[in-house]
Amino acid sequence: MENNELGAYHLADNPELYDVQRTNVFQFVVTGLEDLVNVSSGEKIGNAQKSLQIAVESATVPTFSQDPIVIKRGNSAIKYAGTPTWNDIKITLRDFIGAETKAALMSWQNLSYSVNSDKVLSSKNYKKTCYLIEYTSDYKKVRTWKIFGAWIKSWNPSEFNQESDDYVKIDVELSYDRAVMELPEEA
Repeated sequence: MENNELGAYHLADNPELYDVQRTNVFQFVVTGLEDLVNVSSGEKIGNAQKSLQIAVESATVPTFSQDPIVIKRGNSAIKYAGTPTWNDIKITLRDFIGAETKAALMSWQNLSYSVNSDKVLSSKNYKKTCYLIEYTSDYKKVRTWKIFGAWIKSWNPSEFNQESDDYVKIDVELSYDRAVMELPEEA
């Protein structure tokens, strides 16, 4: 009897354990946007959370780096774990006409820096909790990244171009405090 625990047959013989995680079955959700006000009109934005959720085309997974603290003694050095730094999340959104995608982004960003008053505002207003939810191809939850203290660091819409018929994309960088990966509870 051959040992094929590391081979492709082992994967094929155990489909309940091994399936490919696909990159196109996910949701990126920003919470706490219920009271967003359009910067231009001063009116409340309909459903900013849903508008952004539907518009997300791609999102990076939370990652961090941790530089070492190096202690030198004589001819030797030892390393200890330093403070982690969470890397920015990059999301790309499609700009749907009527969905107020740009208005929602501008209004969320306006909670950290008001263009009208030229003031940087309190973090209690602009830091949001976000969720990156990964699913199987038949939409069973695989894992959820809970992202704490997220805010818009930058956003950049694609340029207009007479030679292209592509849709407008908006690249957004989110800065955040930390993220936790959660697994679904067993049913």
